[in-house]
Order: sequence, then C-alpha cells, then structure tokens
Amino acid sequence: MKYPTIVLSIVILMALIPLSLGSTSESTVTTIEITPSAQQIECNSTFSVHITVNPTEPFAGVQCSLTYDPNLLSCTSVSRGNLFQGSNTYFHGGTLDAKNGTISYVIGLAITGNINTSGTLASINFTAKHQGTSPLNLTHVIMGNRNARPLPVMVIHGQVTVGTPSQVDTHLDVNEDGIINILDLVLIGQHWGETGPPCWIPTDVTCDGIINILDMIAVAQQWN
Repeated sequence: MKYPTIVLSIVILMALIPLSLGSTSESTVTTIEITPSAQQIECNSTFSVHITVNPTEPFAGVQCSLTYDPNLLSCTSVSRGNLFQGSNTYFHGGTLDAKNGTISYVIGLAITGNINTSGTLASINFTAKHQGTSPLNLTHVIMGNRNARPLPVMVIHGQVTVGTPSQVDTHLDVNEDGIINILDLVLIGQHWGETGPPCWIPTDVTCDGIINILDMIAVAQQWN
C-alpha cells in the first residue's frame, strides 16, 4: 500500500475519533439495513445476514425484498426475526428465486398495536459457492403506520466477500464485523500507546505488546 494512502487513513482516523467519543445524539431517521453490513466468508462456508429495523416512530408494518449474486451465494433459508412475534403479528418470509438471486416481499405486520422498538425482521442463511463480492441490496422497501400512511426510511445495503482461507485474515478485523476498514483503525487509535503482553488485546495486531503505527500499517495494508 502506498504511503499517501496510509497518511490519508490516519487523517480520517483523527477526524473520526472525536466524533466517536463525543457524539451522543441518536439518529432521527428510521433505518432498514442489512446487518452485518459487510462480511468476509470462506468458500463453501455458511453464514447469516439479518434485515434489521431501527424505527424512530411507531409503525405497524414493513415490507422489503433482497437481491444477491446467485453465482456466488445460495440462499438456504429465511426465518422470522424477533420483531414480529406473537399471535397478533403476521410474518411472510418472501418468495425465493434462486436462479435470479431474489427474495421477494419479506413482510412483517402488527395486526393490533404498534411496533416501537428496534429488532430483526428476518434472518437469511446462505452458503458461499464461489469467490467474489456479492451485493446484498434491499429493494421495494415500504414501512407504514396504523393509518396506512408510508413513513420515511433510510435503506442501508450490505455485501459479502467470498475468498479462500488465506484471503480471509481475521486477526486484522479488529472489531470483528467481517470487513477491514476505518472502524478497525478507530479502535487502534483509541488504544494508542497502551502496552501489555504480546497479543494482549485485539488492537495489538502485530503482537509486539504496544499499540502504535505498526498496528495501523498492518490493518491499512489489508483495507477493503
């Protein structure tokens, strides 16, 4: 990795640390998102993603569809999440089109009352077939209240990268979210200068007992 890229990463890190430590305001926008937003998976392994809803106002129902690359992934099941549970709710796991890589119209409905809390609409299980990066895109997203009025919502897509075991270097994924990026550098920055036994905490990625620029360089070289 070229030196200017590492410098840029450090500059971004220094800008983000105050925000991550000092900001306490909550989001004012309802989100429907794929969690985790990114993963690195070995070929022939299984994994799960979740459709997560984070509302900022009460809602009564939500629908969405999911698209993925069928050349890289095979969907094995769709299961109900914790958001729509109980006798007064309805859940539909969508219609799978394995050939085209779509799961159409996953639906959650509160027959009585409202939903006020964050939770999982559905959990989707996949098997990784071939190397590459597949988008996990949410489409046809609609959320409504008890008056059948649509609510504003921000959609956050995801992705999964399928590689060989040597390509999935998990010890550099400091925050264990499945992708090596600025969030891992933020954690290193928060422990900057701390010392301990070799490999004493995940941010000591070089296992030399001190959190410093060498840990940052190791992560930056595997940046996704």
